[in-house]
Amino acid sequence: MLGGKPIECWLPAEYKDSWEDYTEIYCWARNTYWVSFHANIPVEEQNRENHMISYYQWTPFFLVICAFMFYFPCLIWRLFYDRSGRIFLMNRFLQTDDYSIYGLGVLKDILMGKPWSESGNFPRVTYCDMDIRILGNVQKHTVQCVLVINIFTEKVFILLWIWYTVLALVSATSLFSWAYSSFPFIQRKRFILRRLELADIEFNRKNFKAELDKFVRDYVKMDGVFVLKMLTIHSGILVCTEVVDVMWDAFLAEIGKYPLSEDELKKAEIPGSDLLEVPRPPPRRKISVLVPLLCKSGISGYRKKFSAKS
Repeated sequence: MLGGKPIECWLPAEYKDSWEDYTEIYCWARNTYWVSFHANIPVEEQNRENHMISYYQWTPFFLVICAFMFYFPCLIWRLFYDRSGRIFLMNRFLQTDDYSIYGLGVLKDILMGKPWSESGNFPRVTYCDMDIRILGNVQKHTVQCVLVINIFTEKVFILLWIWYTVLALVSATSLFSWAYSSFPFIQRKRFILRRLELADIEFNRKNFKAELDKFVRDYVKMDGVFVLKMLTIHSGILVCTEVVDVMWDAFLAEIGKYPLSEDELKKAEIPGSDLLEVPRPPPRRKISVLVPLLCKSGISGYRKKFSAKS
């Protein structure tokens, strides 16, 4: 890694030169185990396996999977969106059962000056057992190895843990923000009201108080407000304003807010049918489309000047 071998093993003098490469490849593939310098190497093989380190070979693949997990929710977010679980996955991958919160435990060890030789976090020096058959006899050898790759792996995973923690906090903040703006009726009403005020310069909330409450509660509903917010994020406030305006017109026509006179009813009759061709309300000027940066008073002055010129 980075121009050097990921593992280097110290071999006894009786080992031949040809055994060096084999030993390092074998120990890299088989996994190594960590024992503190102040402790004796366990005699029983089961105790050695309890301290086995088996993640360093798979670190590049784990990082690729993590990168894919960040992109994967964008493809299927309509079905589910997994914002959490990566920190737990990292704990299981690194086999850090001694820490309930991996990053805090490692950072605490670093700040307190506790070396890896005592904590066992990303150990640099490990041991490897080999069974070698010589003249029909199987001999067990234990060699000491240096995991150079762990020098870099430790820093990478600490940065990843900090990044995941920041993402978790941002996601939690976003979740509470969306819940606060979507669940209370007053917040949903305020969102729709703002869009209607942008769409119609003649709109007055006092004249449509009952209709506005019914429009938000029974016509648009909570899921409709959510869709409109997503539309605002992805398409802009202008598109969302036009959609809300069309929905508002349809709602007013549905509840009969625009009654027709006798003459209008006669004009709306379709010969040979009981149906009526009900015209839409007269079009209104849209602040969002025509002059999005002017206030209502500015629009009124603009209309007076335009009428005078005409």
